[in-house]
Amino acid sequence: MLAALAHGLDDWMRAGNRLLLTSRPYGLTPADLHRLHLPEAPLAALDQDLQALFIRRWYAAADPPQGEAKARGLIDHLADRPDLQDLKRNPMLLTALCVRYGEGRRLPQDRHDLYDKLVNNVLFNRYRDADNERAAVRGRLGAIALGMHTGAAIQLQRVTPEAAVSLEEVERILTDYAGVNPATEAGTTAAFERRDELLARSGLLLDRGTGKAGFYHLSFQEFLAAEHLARTRREPDWFTAVVAARAPVPEWRPTLSFLFGRMLERNGEQWALEAAAALLATQERAAVRANPAPAVVCADWIEMLKRKGLNLLGLQDRYADLALGVIADEIAVKDRFRLGMVLGLVGDPRLGDPRDPAWQGQGFVLVPAGRYAWQEGQREIKEPFRIGRYPVTNGQYGIFIADGGYREARWWSTDGWAWREAGSVDLPPYWQDSRFNTANQPVVGVSFWEADAFCRWAGGRLPREREWEAAARGPQGYEYPWGGKWEDGICNSDAAGLGVTSPVGLFPRSAQVPLGLEDLAGNCWEWCDDFYAEGKREVGSSRVLRGGAFVFRARFLRSSDRNWVVPRVRVRTIGFRCVLAAPRQP
Repeated sequence: MLAALAHGLDDWMRAGNRLLLTSRPYGLTPADLHRLHLPEAPLAALDQDLQALFIRRWYAAADPPQGEAKARGLIDHLADRPDLQDLKRNPMLLTALCVRYGEGRRLPQDRHDLYDKLVNNVLFNRYRDADNERAAVRGRLGAIALGMHTGAAIQLQRVTPEAAVSLEEVERILTDYAGVNPATEAGTTAAFERRDELLARSGLLLDRGTGKAGFYHLSFQEFLAAEHLARTRREPDWFTAVVAARAPVPEWRPTLSFLFGRMLERNGEQWALEAAAALLATQERAAVRANPAPAVVCADWIEMLKRKGLNLLGLQDRYADLALGVIADEIAVKDRFRLGMVLGLVGDPRLGDPRDPAWQGQGFVLVPAGRYAWQEGQREIKEPFRIGRYPVTNGQYGIFIADGGYREARWWSTDGWAWREAGSVDLPPYWQDSRFNTANQPVVGVSFWEADAFCRWAGGRLPREREWEAAARGPQGYEYPWGGKWEDGICNSDAAGLGVTSPVGLFPRSAQVPLGLEDLAGNCWEWCDDFYAEGKREVGSSRVLRGGAFVFRARFLRSSDRNWVVPRVRVRTIGFRCVLAAPRQP
């Protein structure tokens, strides 16, 4: 076909025609592209808007009567599943999710269970009338996946899995799996035929066109490798040995998560709790500082158990100790973020009810009266005040919601209640978005009036702008709260690369000195009680924001920087912290 295209392409184009040639990512080699002289445009991953459009159009075609309802349901469901980020960016895998969700209007919560069903669906569509053949194909794919991880078939000791291997290695893996002597012609031919059949028909293993083969998506390789381990290993303590050998390698993390899910399904909850406890017991603080990869695997397992509704018993406190140590030691930011997010899921002991006097002693920090830096000069703070150590978190805001915060007008200003009533507002817009709704992340997407209502409910108020700047800069007039120069990664700015809000207090070196206030630079902008321009004090006039947010550069995170928006704005970069009102100050 390519030869024919190359021969006739010039005449075709001169006649005013156009040619669009579609191919799998590895279907055309660089030599093929050069031969055709066609510009190349690789398909980009689907962003959030394209995902929603894809889902709506898919259901509109597949199930017109219920299409819109199913589309809305899946879009909402995927927003609450951070573990599916890679899948929903890929058109084929998003199609598989549409199929699966359409069957029962839900996706399995367990990632292992979901992949099990996705693999079943893919193979069923390609081997419809052959149950035994599907099982055999799945076994061969598992052997290939594990072989690509370990390199055992070609006498290699791979430390990290390979996403693509030679066709010869695939053939050798299949030969070993079948127990056939590769020296015999029949054995070689059988393995060759099985390899080509899998490449042509399975839909999961692909010929990459460069003498190599790989799975459609690395996550399928990871799942099938874990499944093959669970199916073929039988010696005593094999699971412990695999974890000990592979957990220190970050690239093995997804496979170990799938393996844990498989063994949980097979051996039950008590086994899973004991396995997690055993791994947790090995996480000595010095070892975690040296290599946090096993601790991240531990976080994955704890999250899986928690989402299944299991009682973690003593694991909760032991995991909290691990996560808080990781935060204090400031291990690599993405690993620290992962452990911090799971800490929010199991219960972050640093946080509490802001109305509880017993918690207020640790949750609020006293800022003494005195002269403090203010913009280019100084300003007198006449009365001491107590300001939240952290921005208000989702967990704390959830107490406000559960206590009728959106139903009772007494917590709201007159203007705020009128705004709430007009819009029938009863939740922040990101409340169901799993990227932003973990209990120890700052609540975001709240308007000025929602922030004000929470503070009234908590027995306090929003900080005045001069108070916020005094707390951040101190009498010395720090440029940044920590008192030193800017460092990329010292707080949750765009330089940290997280792309979302982080659990509060995740960046200890950025804490204000000497007060110990956290997240005054980055993470989220914070509402202040002041109007931005003193001459504009109408209901909808702009209010002050301070502190910067996770998508902003260093200059916006300076403690003297002022920002503003109108009070109705509810975006993912804006949260707040609370000041205890004067009657409750010491």
